[in-house]
Amino acid sequence: MSPSNPPQSLPVILDNRPVFDASVPGFSEAYYVIWTDPTAKRSMVVRYVLFNGPTEGTQIAEVWCWYRDQVSGDDIAVRQRYPLSAVRIAPGHFRLEIGTSSGLTENRAWGVVEEGGRVVTWDFDMPSAGAHPVDRLKGAGNSVLFPRFYSTGCKRTISARVTVDGREIRANAVEATDGHYWNTHNLRTWSWANGVRFREDSSAFLEAIAFRLYANDAPMAVSVAFGSGGWTWQNDALESMYLNREIETALERWRVSACFGQQRVEAEVTGNPDDMILITHPLPDGSFLYTTITLNAQIRLQVFEGSNAEAQPARVLNSDGGASFEVTKPERNPRVKREFKIVPAPARLIGT
Repeated sequence: MSPSNPPQSLPVILDNRPVFDASVPGFSEAYYVIWTDPTAKRSMVVRYVLFNGPTEGTQIAEVWCWYRDQVSGDDIAVRQRYPLSAVRIAPGHFRLEIGTSSGLTENRAWGVVEEGGRVVTWDFDMPSAGAHPVDRLKGAGNSVLFPRFYSTGCKRTISARVTVDGREIRANAVEATDGHYWNTHNLRTWSWANGVRFREDSSAFLEAIAFRLYANDAPMAVSVAFGSGGWTWQNDALESMYLNREIETALERWRVSACFGQQRVEAEVTGNPDDMILITHPLPDGSFLYTTITLNAQIRLQVFEGSNAEAQPARVLNSDGGASFEVTKPERNPRVKREFKIVPAPARLIGT
């Protein structure tokens, strides 16, 4: 199988505009941006979430921010909650705003969160040049069964200006990843990993996610994209269902395998609970799902070449910081002590 995006080919074009429909009960949509700076020992994830829940109290928007600086000791994780009425979407354009001070466009993300007297602001410059776009389930179309999950820059370079309690931090030309997802109402659990920095190959990246319709079932699909040297190998939706497989799934470890013709990629992802953060999802039946996220995961990639019976290991790649790992399961990891705090947005951020 040839790479899906070889040099000099036409780029992958993704319509990344918001699709949120407030007339559809249960509709949810989210965007995120993640960057890490292993040298400075800083990392950050921001997320913009829209959810049209069944009651007025669950018809909400949230601006998420987790900023972690292992040198200064800053570790701030807030989900700033807004009413849906605070959301503004420009029809026909890629511009989403939540409240007076948070939003994103094709090439910029900005925002603010406040909690307990602490304030974090950010402004990301996200040029399209050099970004690697990925549609994780390409070919799925508008099927109501499949989630939609795009990245206009699965691996990209951004510049970030962040302030923490008025103190400015700049991260220039850091490697990052972004995403946009919706149509997730059929999902029950999932595992996801992204790596944009590998010691043996600075051009490499990995994007992998396993979707499950039920908590303990085998994945409905295992979507994998692997990039190296300006080429991208990726499966379509049917191949993600039938060719790829999940070898192991646990709270702190995940292994998947993907086939691309005469090439096979096996990924082992591990995370330290000391680096993880927890999100608790209450369900209508009174049960819970638990998501843990780390921005400091380790990824080991083995690339095999040849037919399955005769495949030989061609190379091994190891992540060098900047790897993200997210797991959602009905079991809570008792070793994860950090958790996002939900904080209602003050009136001046809402704009009322």
